[in-house]
Amino acid sequence: DAGGSDPYCDQSTIAFPAGVCCDPLDPTADCDGDGVTNGTETTDGTDPNDPCSFVLANATLPPNGSWDAADCDGDGVTNGDEVTDGTDPLDDCSFVTGSITLAVTSTSDCDGDGVTNADEASDGTDPNDPCSLNLASITLPITAASDCDGDGVTTFDELSDGTDPFDPCSLDTGSISLPPSASWLALDCDGDGVTNGDEQTDGTNWLDGCSFVSASVSVPPSPSWDALDCDGDGISNADEVNDSTGVLDPCSFLLTSVTLPADSTWNATDCDGDGVINGQEVTDGTDPLDDCSFVTGSISLVVTSTSDCDGDGVTNADEAADGTDPFDDCSFNSSSISLTVTSTADCDGDGVTNVDEALDGTDPSDPCSFDLTSSTAAPDSAWINLDCDGDGVINGDEVNDGTDPLNPCSLIPANISAVPDSAWNNSDCDGDGVTNSDELSDSTDLFDPCDFVTSSITLTVTSATDCDGDGVTNADEIADGSDPLDPCSFDLASATLPADSIWNSLDCDGDGVVNLDEISDGTNPLDSCSFDLSSATVIPDSVWIGSDCDGDGVVNGTELSDSTDPLDPCSYVDSNRTEPFTAAVDCDGDGVTNADEIADGTDPSDPCSYNSTSITDTVTAVVDCDGDGVTNGDEIADGTDPFDPCSFSLGSATQAADSIWNGLDCDGDGVTNFDELTDGTDPLDSCSFDLASATLAPDSAWNNSDCDGDGVINSTELIDATDPLDPCSFVVGSITTAVTAVTDCDGDGVNTADEIDDGTDPTDPCSFILDSVTVAQDSLWLSLDCDEDGVTNGQEVSDGTDPLDPCSFNSLSITLPITAAVDCDGDGVTTGDEIADGTDPFDPCSYTVTSITMAVTSGSDCDGDGLSDSTEVAQGSDPFDPCDPNQGQDCDDDFFIPQGFSPNGDGVNDLFVIRGINAFEVRTITFFNRWGNKVYTSDNYQNDWDGTNQFGLSVGNQLPVGTYYYFLELGNAGSDEREIYKGYVYLNR
Repeated sequence: DAGGSDPYCDQSTIAFPAGVCCDPLDPTADCDGDGVTNGTETTDGTDPNDPCSFVLANATLPPNGSWDAADCDGDGVTNGDEVTDGTDPLDDCSFVTGSITLAVTSTSDCDGDGVTNADEASDGTDPNDPCSLNLASITLPITAASDCDGDGVTTFDELSDGTDPFDPCSLDTGSISLPPSASWLALDCDGDGVTNGDEQTDGTNWLDGCSFVSASVSVPPSPSWDALDCDGDGISNADEVNDSTGVLDPCSFLLTSVTLPADSTWNATDCDGDGVINGQEVTDGTDPLDDCSFVTGSISLVVTSTSDCDGDGVTNADEAADGTDPFDDCSFNSSSISLTVTSTADCDGDGVTNVDEALDGTDPSDPCSFDLTSSTAAPDSAWINLDCDGDGVINGDEVNDGTDPLNPCSLIPANISAVPDSAWNNSDCDGDGVTNSDELSDSTDLFDPCDFVTSSITLTVTSATDCDGDGVTNADEIADGSDPLDPCSFDLASATLPADSIWNSLDCDGDGVVNLDEISDGTNPLDSCSFDLSSATVIPDSVWIGSDCDGDGVVNGTELSDSTDPLDPCSYVDSNRTEPFTAAVDCDGDGVTNADEIADGTDPSDPCSYNSTSITDTVTAVVDCDGDGVTNGDEIADGTDPFDPCSFSLGSATQAADSIWNGLDCDGDGVTNFDELTDGTDPLDSCSFDLASATLAPDSAWNNSDCDGDGVINSTELIDATDPLDPCSFVVGSITTAVTAVTDCDGDGVNTADEIDDGTDPTDPCSFILDSVTVAQDSLWLSLDCDEDGVTNGQEVSDGTDPLDPCSFNSLSITLPITAAVDCDGDGVTTGDEIADGTDPFDPCSYTVTSITMAVTSGSDCDGDGLSDSTEVAQGSDPFDPCDPNQGQDCDDDFFIPQGFSPNGDGVNDLFVIRGINAFEVRTITFFNRWGNKVYTSDNYQNDWDGTNQFGLSVGNQLPVGTYYYFLELGNAGSDEREIYKGYVYLNR
């Protein structure tokens, strides 16, 4: 049976009631009633006999009632309801919960909570809500990343951790993977009054009631938290809050509020820093918050308290470190005092209380460290019998004597009853340099700095006394090595005090001027040659009389007799010299000392009488011995000879030269010195002169010199009447020496020296070698046309052509008449005539025959007839007509194709004319350039082409000079026969 599985339904002779049988081979039927035809199901690959095997999108028929009542996906919702709800009847997770009317058979877990939809239906939970489930019904892996209690931990992680996924305060903080919910953030899981959110911000533990920031408390703490003791001090959190003490600070509490046992940490802590732990203080009955309430024997920790329990100025901590008693105000280490001393005890018995010693900065434990003015108590007997300053007088006697028991130099020597100490013995109370013990031995006065034995001085003298009245203290005299008891033994520079009257009237140096007057005059009272002669009031001593203070060789006594100045080495009578002249002076200012002039035999009073080699001093005399206008001093400075009128530096002249010098010619150029100065030339430079001022014969050196460097010596220039100072004024034939002047006299760009070497004329701007040009040419040269080609030299330089070659030029640059009679292309026509004719002066086949004036030398055969142009010109035939003379087989009188034409508008050969072309009815011609491009074509050529372009971008333009190729087709109407001609033509202009 090929029709189906029910042979009954296949018997076509039987009439079946409608709907009884369905033929599965009928593509339009819907055998399973799912609304999809059999044919579509076959195409879709679904079963047309299975009502739950179909593609919903392909349903085109209404499903039958059986299908509507069925539940294909087992989600408990009938197919018909799913269609109505718009859910998928084949997807067990696509349904409306309120439409469930059948038993759920699906084992899927639509919400991913681990409980199948069937079990959720049985449990009455929502299969689409991952947080609606019975934990006991979980049989599948949890796939939903849900956080049902909002604590940031997924349900899966809570079940793995063993915490309650529905309790927001039951979680493992290490498993948080989601942001907590707002409701969770507002909770206070640990009851400490700080919300979970604030604890999270503060970084504290929201599950630890003792981990919080007090400033973040915003909700009431829980009763369980109130009963805790977070800081372990024995006081509940609630009581600490009521007391306003620190809930988290174990050392912030009220002792009266203790109701709980303190923890071990608190017991081992030392809240007050007294070194006794809190637990021990409770045992001892002392206050663990009072650092001065403790039993010293209970100290077991380092004392950190900065209090001073006994008022001695030392903190308890420092007393503990020092090993002193913090409750005994006289048990302390003075160096440890760091606080204000409040104790009124006098621990050292010096009569000054500790508190006053602290204010004075003295040591309250040292009986010899005190300020006597601060004494307010009676010293003890030990202090009275001490000798604090070591001067041999005990403190008690010093108090009775009114002397200072702390000053070893404040004593009455008669009351010395104890042995002075070594410090006192070695001291010097009066500063005279003698120790106290030596003064006692010498029986001199301990307190008189002028009562001492000089030989006993062993210490530095510190006394500012001047025992001898010379104005220098004893201390300075000892330092200077002078005698402090001798008024004339002193160093004047050390005088710091006024001298006494006895010293003022003395004449210590014997120069006749008393000390007081020497000080007034500013002279040295210890120097017999330092005085003001007008101040002499006493008779000089014999030593001064026989001395020579100014070194002029005349002793002081004789100078007084001669009325010369004994202090002026230039004031003396020469005949009275009895001693050597020792003064290093130059009385006449010539730079030679008087002593050397005397030795040389010159006059030490004449500035022009001296030996130059003896000059050792600066020349100060303003004289000009040689009359050249330069003073001797300046000549010496310049290194010139002050006795040679031609040895000087002109820039140093400061005086008028004398007449002898004016008439000299120092440089030998024939112009006197005077005239050179008048002309502003240099009288020492033989090439600095005005020739018109020459009045003397030049010397031989000048005659043989070449001042202007033009190669012609000066004397020859005078003979040639050229200018010896102008390097461009010379006769070339007179050059006898090397040309040294770097000049270009003719402006051609080649300097004179190079022109001489090249053999060109340095005075001719058109006589030069182009390769020798080294300087810029002048404007005149640039405007010239040296080669007469009609182009200026300057333009040729710009064009890169040769200004000396009449055949090297750019035709477009011609601006002058062409005067050179040259034929550059050898066609027999001069360049000038070719330019005038409009032909090309560089093309031997571009010329006008009638313009030939020179021999044709090019050797060209312009018409290609085998005869050179020179031959054709000579015999009178046309060099552009290959059939003149008629010697070719292609030449006849009736037909001729020329090989050139010149469309230049001169009326000659301006058109391309084919002789005899009119004999043909068909005459087609095309011209090509050398690249094969068309330039002209005609289907009926009339001998009218003038070289104009018909093609390309330059239509209508004249074609350039050159060779062009033609294709000519000739024939007659009515005949297919054609004569083809191919060739070339030269277009010239």
